Amino acid sequence: MAYTINPIHAQSPGPTNPNANATTPSVSSFQTDRNLYTTGSKIYFTGIVAKSDSQKLVNIAIHDPSGNFVLITGGFSNSDSTFKIAIDVGSQFTTKGTYSATAFIGKESDGKTVSFDFSPSSGPLTTTPTDLVATPVSSSEINLSWNTPTQNYGKTIVGYKIEGKLASGAYYTLVDNTGNTLTTYSVTGLKSGTTYTFRVSAVYSDDSSTDPSNPASSATSASPVPSGTQIVTITQGSGSSQTADCVTAKNCFNPNPLVVAPGTQVTWKNTDTVSHTVTSGHPSDNATGTIFDSGGLIKPGGTFQFTFQNEGTYDYLCVVHPWMVAQVIVGA
Repeated sequence: MAYTINPIHAQSPGPTNPNANATTPSVSSFQTDRNLYTTGSKIYFTGIVAKSDSQKLVNIAIHDPSGNFVLITGGFSNSDSTFKIAIDVGSQFTTKGTYSATAFIGKESDGKTVSFDFSPSSGPLTTTPTDLVATPVSSSEINLSWNTPTQNYGKTIVGYKIEGKLASGAYYTLVDNTGNTLTTYSVTGLKSGTTYTFRVSAVYSDDSSTDPSNPASSATSASPVPSGTQIVTITQGSGSSQTADCVTAKNCFNPNPLVVAPGTQVTWKNTDTVSHTVTSGHPSDNATGTIFDSGGLIKPGGTFQFTFQNEGTYDYLCVVHPWMVAQVIVGA
C-alpha cells in the first residue's frame, strides 16, 4: 500500500509514520531508477531500511530546485527490509532542474537523500547560465539578461558573477557575486561608443561556481550631442597634402555635407596635428570669410562655433589647406 500527499503549504508536512518512536529508524540505501524524468514518466524509488524497520512505513518527501516542497509519498518496506515506491511525474512538477527526494521513517532530517533531474520536455538540462543578451541603454550603460542553469546537482544558487572585456583583451571581474538570484544586471560607468563583451557564471552557496555562459557583446551609444547643436570633426591627416585620403572621400570636414535646421549651432573640432581655419566660401571665390570665419587658426584640439540662422547652402574651406572643402545645408 502506498500514499501520496500533494502540497497545500510551502513546507512539507511532518512525519506521518505511526511507528515513529524515540529511536530514530534509518534508511541505509536509497536511489532512483534513472537520472532524468519528463512529464508523464514514472519514478521508481528503491532502497533498504534497517532490519529492525522492516515492514514499516517509508516516507519520501520531494522538493523542487528552489527547495520548495512538491509532495510526500510513501509505502511499507518488505520483510527483507527492501522497499520500492513509484510515483507519476504529473502537474506537481513544473520547474525544470534538479529535484531532491528524501526517504525517512522517523524524521525527514534523519533520512537519506538523492537527487534527480526533471524537464518538461526531453531536451538536455543546462549546467551554465544560458541565452545571455547584452542590450545598450545609454552612452555609459548596458543591461544584461540570461536564463538560470537548470542542472545544479542539488546545490543552491546564491548569486551571479559578472565579467566583461573590451574587444581585444582578457576578461575582468565586474562583480564577484551579485548576492541575489535575479537574472538581470545593469553594467554602468562604461565608456561611450565602446564595444564590450560580457559573460555570467552562477555562484553556489558553497562558494563554487559554474562555467561561464555564452558571451554577449554590445556597444554603448556615442556621447549625446546637446539639443540644437552639431559637431563637425576636422579629420586627422587632412592637412598633410592634397592627396590625403579624406580629399578623395570628401570628408576632411566630417560629416560633409552637414544638414541642419535653422538656429543650429555647429561646432568644428580640430583632431588633426596641424592648425586649420573654418572659413565660408569656395577656393574659386574672389572673397572668403564674408559669412563666417574662425578668425584665425584653430590649433590642434581647438574648436570654433557658428550658429546658422537662415536657410541655404553654405560652402566653406580651410584657407591654409584649400583642398579641404565642405558644405553646411540649412533647411526647415
